[in-house]
This record gives sequence, structure tokens and C-alpha cells, in this order.
Amino acid sequence: MAQLNNQTLRYRITRRKNTIGGKKDQYIMQAVHTGIVTFDQICKEVGDRCSLTPGDVKHAAMEIAALYQFHLAEGRIVELGDLGRYKIGFQCKAEDHPDKLTKKSIKKFHLNFQPSKAIKKMLKVGMTIKREGGR
Repeated sequence: MAQLNNQTLRYRITRRKNTIGGKKDQYIMQAVHTGIVTFDQICKEVGDRCSLTPGDVKHAAMEIAALYQFHLAEGRIVELGDLGRYKIGFQCKAEDHPDKLTKKSIKKFHLNFQPSKAIKKMLKVGMTIKREGGR
């Protein structure tokens, strides 16, 4: 994974009310998200960093996404290198006998994500942080 320099995660301090047992309010640090990066922007940035055009990058990424969905639907774990591992899971209603479990027992499907070793290392080492509005 390409390391980019000068990465700083912004945060704010937020007051949380504690209504249980009349305890005092508490304060937490909360990450501040500074915007959304679109798929097209990522494709352009990849194109700027290599010999592929943004269109080539977009086409390849769309094919990866289609195969990603196909393999997830087949019940496979999809490992995408430094992007991490993904697998389908679901929440199910419990029954008192296995014969009562059917497709209708599934409440909703979700996606499980496991970060790659590179992302785990980045999170373990920590990041530079800066208070929102601070200098």
C-alpha cells in the first residue's frame, strides 16, 4: 500500500450526557470526517500515479466490483490485498428447534470487513491528530 505523507486525522471534543444514575456529563474525542472522496476521484488519482488512464482504472475497478459481488454471493471470503477481507453474514431469528429455521428466519444481511495487516499496523501505530479548528 502506498504511504502518503502528512496524514492528519482531525477530531473534536464532544459532551455526552450520562442519564443513568444521575452521573455527570462526560467528554469524548470524536473523529471529524472532512469530506467524501468519490470513485471517479480515486480513479483519476490512480491514473495520475501510473501509466493507466482514469478510464482504464475505472473499468478495471468496476470489473473487480462485479466479481467481488459474484464471489460474495457464492459464499466466498473475498480478500482484496491491502483493501482487506470481506464476507457476507446475516442476523437470524432464534428458534427453539432447528426445523423451524427457514429463509424467513433471516432478519437482514450485512457485510463483515477485516482490515489487512497494513491497515491493522496503521491503526496500531496510531495517526497524527489535530483538534478541529486548532492550529
